Amino acid sequence: MYFEKTKYSEITTPKQEGEFKMYIKRPGNFQNKFSIKSIKDNTIDVVGTNDGEILFNAVKINAYSYTRKTRDDGTFHHSEWNYYNKLYIDTGNQENDNYLNNVPFSAKFSFVENAFQGLKQKQSLDFYDVQHYKGGSSASVKPDQIDKLTFKKQINNQMVTVEYNNIPVVYQGQQDAWGDEGKNNW
Repeated sequence: MYFEKTKYSEITTPKQEGEFKMYIKRPGNFQNKFSIKSIKDNTIDVVGTNDGEILFNAVKINAYSYTRKTRDDGTFHHSEWNYYNKLYIDTGNQENDNYLNNVPFSAKFSFVENAFQGLKQKQSLDFYDVQHYKGGSSASVKPDQIDKLTFKKQINNQMVTVEYNNIPVVYQGQQDAWGDEGKNNW
């Protein structure tokens, strides 16, 4: 446990109530064991203990769009372009960091909701079809955020829903070197 870059093994507070937040700095599966103790009159005598455990999964989500020139203009034709809307989700790099891998999910933005068979670790995927356009025109659909990303996973015979909301889609400009695959190393 760290507070302002200093490591602590425990926190003591005289208040009966408190709020603690965890800030996760990398994707993966995490397990946090904790113990809450009530101590009477600052003595070592423990009045009550509450032990607990939190299991959770953290992911890093990058939603981005970019253009790629597929044909230069010429005497008898306009230049041609592709506009991509991609989603890249990193679930971690440890052996068991696979909570959302190969789980069906959907991405909803504006008026569109697309369903997917499963997430592949560290690979970008199109959350909206590639748009082709020519010359001075441009892509007709340019989302600025994914309103809702929903995963459905069965755990112990129970369907669990994991949702992420309001994910910004960052425009990356012209990226000819990325090709159709996008960027797979955020």
